[in-house]
Amino acid sequence: MRTAFLISAPLIRPTAPRAPAPLMVKFPESPKEVATEMSLAVQAALSDGKRRLEIALPDGLQFGLFGQPPGKQELGDPDYDPPAVQTQRADIELAYLAAEIFQKLGEGVACVLPDATALEQAERCWTKGGTPLRTRLVGSAAELDGKPAGFGGGRGAAVSDAPLRVLLVLRAKKATLAALEPIVAPMGDEVLVLLLNPARLKSGGTRSDDV
Repeated sequence: MRTAFLISAPLIRPTAPRAPAPLMVKFPESPKEVATEMSLAVQAALSDGKRRLEIALPDGLQFGLFGQPPGKQELGDPDYDPPAVQTQRADIELAYLAAEIFQKLGEGVACVLPDATALEQAERCWTKGGTPLRTRLVGSAAELDGKPAGFGGGRGAAVSDAPLRVLLVLRAKKATLAALEPIVAPMGDEVLVLLLNPARLKSGGTRSDDV
């Protein structure tokens, strides 16, 4: 699966074969500014007809959506290695912000989390968000079919029959994308695929190199 758009903080830019003349770029100075630019960049990409997007933010960049962040902010420090708990919280917040962009689509939005722990954390934390979302939260591609509507759906919850319109994939690896390909490919441009902080190569390189 190839991504046609790259959003990386603190610099947000489209990936294109030929770039226009150099422009002066104002770097975001806070997580709030990053969130605003992220939303605007996604909307611009959609207006340009892009349906395969990627958002890559610094590890551990938190937005304070679900209470006091568990670690300090180090926006723009390439040498800062955040603790795992901070990175996990930041990822869940990023997924929430991305889902919030498409909140009007309701159950037509699904978010694939990297593991059961992340899924449980998302179901717990998203209830604290300011915007009630009907996004389907799943722990794998196999769970996309027959998943109860909304997050935190227990037994007896109604299964969503809404067509998939937006697919958010958090910390995607090659195996994740391979599992999603049979589901996404037949839909073509009818579904938007948005990779959120896709996994880095173990041997170095960028996140996008691994996808």
